[in-house]
Amino acid sequence: MIFLPTEGDVDSRGSMPWGVVQEDGSYQMRTYDICDGAPAGEYAVLLRWPFDRAAPGDRLRSAFSTVDKSPLTYTVQAGKNQLPPIELTGVKVTPLKKSKPFAMGSE
Repeated sequence: MIFLPTEGDVDSRGSMPWGVVQEDGSYQMRTYDICDGAPAGEYAVLLRWPFDRAAPGDRLRSAFSTVDKSPLTYTVQAGKNQLPPIELTGVKVTPLKKSKPFAMGSE
């Protein structure tokens, strides 16, 4: 998940707050350090669900990969924020391919 500022940059480096969604759906945003959150401001929310950490691709079929495609936005207020769960309805998800079990052959 990436928070892309809708007006200007977060800082002169062009930093973008980001987070990794865990199996239980929880996530912590970070900008400069682990779990430091996101600076106050308006953000477009970009999502990508990789097949695995090493493989390219997006199980969400790039439906939320750019500002033009993602309808998701969030306003970060100064101080502590608790984001509501992000519900994705009507989204086509590419299923994971089941791998064939590995069997050792006899020689």
